[in-house]
Amino acid sequence: MGALHAGHLHLVNLAQKTADSVIVSIFINPTQFNNANDLTHYPRTEQQDCDELEQKQVDIIYMPTVEDIYPKGAKTTIHIEGFDDLEGAHRPDHFNGVATVVHRLFEQVQPDYAVFGEKDWQQLQLIKTLVIQYDLPVQIIAGETMREKDGLAMSSRNVRLSAKDREIAPVIYYTLQQVKQGLTIEKAKENLLNAGIDSIDYLVHKPKENRLLIAAYLGDVRLIDNIGIF
Repeated sequence: MGALHAGHLHLVNLAQKTADSVIVSIFINPTQFNNANDLTHYPRTEQQDCDELEQKQVDIIYMPTVEDIYPKGAKTTIHIEGFDDLEGAHRPDHFNGVATVVHRLFEQVQPDYAVFGEKDWQQLQLIKTLVIQYDLPVQIIAGETMREKDGLAMSSRNVRLSAKDREIAPVIYYTLQQVKQGLTIEKAKENLLNAGIDSIDYLVHKPKENRLLIAAYLGDVRLIDNIGIF
C-alpha cells in the first residue's frame, strides 16, 4: 500500500531472486480499512516510492485507481472462513477487503509468484488459504519481518509515532522475546501497559502455528508484530 520502507524493499529483493520479471503494485485499498481515520491518515508517498523502485530496477510499477480495482457496479466480496479472530475480530471486514483486492490483483497481473511479509502473519495465512481455495496458479513466498536496530518491526505506520512513542515502541518486540523465554501472557500485558503502551487488542500464542502475535496502540497508531516459537 505504498509508503515503502526497507521491509518492502526486502520483499522486492526476494522477488528479483525468484522471478525473471518483477511487478510491484501500489494501491491503498479502501475496502480493508474499518477505521476511516486510519485510511485518511495512511501515509502517501507515491513519488518517493516510485523513485526507490526505479533504483531497484523493478520491471513494472502498477498503480491502479480505485476504479481499476473496483469497476462501477462491482459488488463481489471474497470471504475466507477461519479468520474471524485477532485482526478479524478487531477490524471487521478487514480481511474481506484484503482477500478481495488480492484476488483482483492476481486476476489482473497473473503472477507466477507473489511475495508477502511475515509481519502481517494472519494476512499471510489468509492469502495462502485464498490461493488454495480458489485454485489460483500462483506460489506465495514469505519474507521475514525486517526490524529497526532497536527491534521495532518496520511499518509504514511508524512514521506517525510521536518522538516519545517511538522510544517506547521497541518494548513490543522485547516483550515478545520475554514471553518466548517463559514470561506469562498476563504479566507481559501488565509490563507493556506499565512501559507506556496505551492499549492492547491482543497478545496471544497460537500453538498450532508456533507463533506469538500482538496488536497494540501507541497513541492512535496501531502496531502489530509476531515472532516464531521453536
